[in-house]
Amino acid sequence: MYAVVITDEGGVQRTLDFAKPELTVGRVQGNDIVLSKRNVSKQHARLTVKGDQAVVVDLNSTNGTWVNGRKINSPQSLKQGDKIYIADFIITLHPANRGSERASSAPRVSEPPPLPAKQPMPAQSSMPADRPMPAESSIPAQSSMPVRRSMGTRRPMPSDSRTPRPNDPRATSMPPRIERRETGEAQLPAKTETGIPVGDPLSSLLSRLAQRMDIENVDPAAIKNQERWSAARAAIAETFLSMQTDGSVNAEIDMRQVAHIALHEAVGLGALDDVLSDESVRTVVVNGPSHVFVDRGEGLEAASMKFSSDRALRRVARRLAAESGQVLEAQSVLHGRLSFGPRLTIMQPPLVMKGPVIEIRVRSGKSLEQLAETGWMSMDAASYLAKAVAECRNIVVAGPRGSGVTEVMSALARELPETENTVAIEAVPDLDIDRNRMISLTAADSGISLGEAIGHGTRLQAEHLIINDIAGADTMTALAAVLGCEPGHLLGVHCWSTKDAIEGLILAAGCGGAERACVAQLVGSAVDLVISMQRGPEGQRVAGILEIQGHEAGDVSYQSVPF
Repeated sequence: MYAVVITDEGGVQRTLDFAKPELTVGRVQGNDIVLSKRNVSKQHARLTVKGDQAVVVDLNSTNGTWVNGRKINSPQSLKQGDKIYIADFIITLHPANRGSERASSAPRVSEPPPLPAKQPMPAQSSMPADRPMPAESSIPAQSSMPVRRSMGTRRPMPSDSRTPRPNDPRATSMPPRIERRETGEAQLPAKTETGIPVGDPLSSLLSRLAQRMDIENVDPAAIKNQERWSAARAAIAETFLSMQTDGSVNAEIDMRQVAHIALHEAVGLGALDDVLSDESVRTVVVNGPSHVFVDRGEGLEAASMKFSSDRALRRVARRLAAESGQVLEAQSVLHGRLSFGPRLTIMQPPLVMKGPVIEIRVRSGKSLEQLAETGWMSMDAASYLAKAVAECRNIVVAGPRGSGVTEVMSALARELPETENTVAIEAVPDLDIDRNRMISLTAADSGISLGEAIGHGTRLQAEHLIINDIAGADTMTALAAVLGCEPGHLLGVHCWSTKDAIEGLILAAGCGGAERACVAQLVGSAVDLVISMQRGPEGQRVAGILEIQGHEAGDVSYQSVPF
């Protein structure tokens, strides 16, 4: 039997005992070790233990597996004390009989180098003789705890009830909080070496950290480099010791939280790292450093996290742009897709008054059956729609923005045969479809309108057209394109009407100036089914499935499918 010690980036540890010779590590249930963060792959790595021999293998994960700060590309043998880095976690293996020593002897999140030698302490110590010395396991090896000195007579130090106990999982290499002690002397407002007041420890920490490492690096490879993250943790820990020594830390500040924010702003995506690791998040909107909004399926809500400054937000925006393969400078609007899936939009001045504004939409990647399991529709409705796709019926998914049109379009597209060619046309890349025989056209990135992209797409040989993000006059263009092809196409239309989805579709198509009778005839001839989407208090839902019967006198006749 052996023990696996898992340490998160905050220093909190958990220990799992295993007897089986092989373990899998991943994000989803079914793995032996579940690390529930989005930057961990579903099946990330495998550990094999035979006797005293241990081997770790990366399972083609997105962000890689690292051992002692180096990325592995083949099976890697492990020695005693080796650290396995998976996203924000550190994993170590130990014999199972270590008992109570596990928590204290497990590796810390960071191991900062020792501080320079200090001046010799006076021969007589002011610490009371009956005060117990701190346990060795709560202080990093080869480091010295800073001692604050007052100009007057030294006073006895009160007992610090907040100092972590030896087995406390919070006992990382970060120094304990400093207690405020009254000396009877007038205290001047302390400042850091850069002139930043004590009241802003995060800015002070980042300013000093920038002197130790390049925090302006926006290279996507640097964000995934676990060795760089480890170096940043160590630099932050050492910087804290220096700040404590010169008295530039306010004793009331929770420095562990400050360290967490500084680490992610220095080498990651700042406040967005925590948000994007949450599986329930669908959309994130950042409107300035202090305003972050998150949608977990029930609409955008204000979040508590924020960025330390406009400069930090701009730095993260540049990293996101680089992650999508683009450069942010000189672009008022940037559309793209991040390497790990979400769709990205960044807007900058002069288009927005204050910027940058960032929107990240996370792809759902769900099938019709999975949408039914989460309450979007009934299982009977999912089966009916899958059958309609197999019968090559023309289907329109209609609803206002944010009602789930794109999610249902993506689920319908997964039902198309893999052996047939498909052309997907969008204003911006939003659909979650991954198949070999599909050509994707994006209008915004090409500098053309969606209507022009539809014209180019219909000239390509394909059995199926998928046209998404249609609105206004482009609706007429899309309907005309479908009418000129063999059936079996999917259209996603953003429209809304107080009456029904059919009326909203007619109004949208008529925005180009076409007469209602002409639009009704086109809808009645080109469309077989309309899926009506809406968003209510319970989230996104399929409000109805309407089967088109025909058209007459400017109206479209239809029958509601009961589910």
